[in-house]
Amino acid sequence: MGNCMDSPTSGLRAVWKERLLMVVVLTVQFVSRCTDTFLYPFFPQEATAKGLTPTHIGIVFSSFELSRFLTFFTIGYLISKANPKHWCVVGGGLVSVCCVLFGLVDSTSGTLYLVLCSLTRFLAGSGAAMLTVASITLLLKITSYSSSFVIGAVEGMQGVGYMAGPALGSALYTISNYTSAFWILGGSLFLLNLAQALVLPSVEQEVNKQSSINLFNIPGVLVLFFQVTIYKTIVEATYSGASNYLSFTFQTSPSTLGIVFSVWSAGYLVGCPLIPLLVNKGFIYSQILIAWVVAAPLYMLAGPSPLLEFLFNGQKYFLLTVITITISIFLAGVQLIPSFQAAINLAAVNGHEKDSMQTYGAVTGTLNSAIALGSLIGPVFGGAITQMSDFTWTLTSLAGLSLPVVTVISVYLLSMKLLKLPLKPIVGEDVKIENGEKEKLLSESTDEE
Repeated sequence: MGNCMDSPTSGLRAVWKERLLMVVVLTVQFVSRCTDTFLYPFFPQEATAKGLTPTHIGIVFSSFELSRFLTFFTIGYLISKANPKHWCVVGGGLVSVCCVLFGLVDSTSGTLYLVLCSLTRFLAGSGAAMLTVASITLLLKITSYSSSFVIGAVEGMQGVGYMAGPALGSALYTISNYTSAFWILGGSLFLLNLAQALVLPSVEQEVNKQSSINLFNIPGVLVLFFQVTIYKTIVEATYSGASNYLSFTFQTSPSTLGIVFSVWSAGYLVGCPLIPLLVNKGFIYSQILIAWVVAAPLYMLAGPSPLLEFLFNGQKYFLLTVITITISIFLAGVQLIPSFQAAINLAAVNGHEKDSMQTYGAVTGTLNSAIALGSLIGPVFGGAITQMSDFTWTLTSLAGLSLPVVTVISVYLLSMKLLKLPLKPIVGEDVKIENGEKEKLLSESTDEE
């Protein structure tokens, strides 16, 4: 990554400028993610009044993640073809405009309402994907922060925005009305996007020897794509079913549910700045494996699982469910954040340039598309199992998903060890950066600490 204080070609010459850039970009990420989830508390009721069925409402919500899945791939491989600043501004502008338009769609009903809502959400998802990939790529390229810190900061703010969105939506809907809520949030994002356009520097296009599409020729990247998809599937299946489970099982009030979801959000946020510290010390795959091994018994206890009937005798405990899921959400960050550094390292040892927008964009786009895919699968997977049985069996199934992930990662790491193939560039290997950039040292050797 470029060092903003050392590079003569960089527009970020002072620490305060670098910090200002981070604050603005992270704020835009937070508000952008809020626009995705802030309509959850009130849209289903409004849509039902317009003649939409639960299936139609599911289509509207799913169109956002479907668009993100498709766009992440596309932007990830196109990011080096144009200035990332342009992708950021266009993406942020598209999300803000679509947010406002979604409020205006309320003047229609029936089939037209369904089509317009789905189309608006699809375009918003595309804009959100552009914004995420371009923002991460730009921060990785031009700031002095480590890649794991950048990923942790962006993913952390998105996670908090995702969780804070429903609370913000409820407040806006209460103090104003349906259309005004979209106008307020969309307008706020539009103004923040203008501020982002002012602070984002332009980055020159690069010429790379390797095509970014070759990233999928690396087996380790496929393994990481698989485990990130499963990670997000589990998280979304948990979130989508936990509210009803807590309400019906423990008669939890809406205000208490809000506190519970805030605690889960805090658990994720706490982990995001801590995990990069271990990543920077070389603990990458070890973190991921430990998180998956620990997650399995936690999900078994969260219900608790019917398979543990001999221990609990049919008893369910509110605090046990909340605490185990809180720890699991914390571990979700451990499963996700190191994956980006692992993919960057794998790209570097397979001929891709390490400090390259093309590599950063391809890795960010690929793994974020896995996140979007998991977001599509999770609610459907969890809902189907809950409908056939109950949420305790859903949690049991999520615990079972840890087994194939641990198996695949373990077999891959063992194979790489036996074949003596590197997972990371070698310590002390000098990299002659083209175009007058300063020399850097690649990251640690193949053996993790």
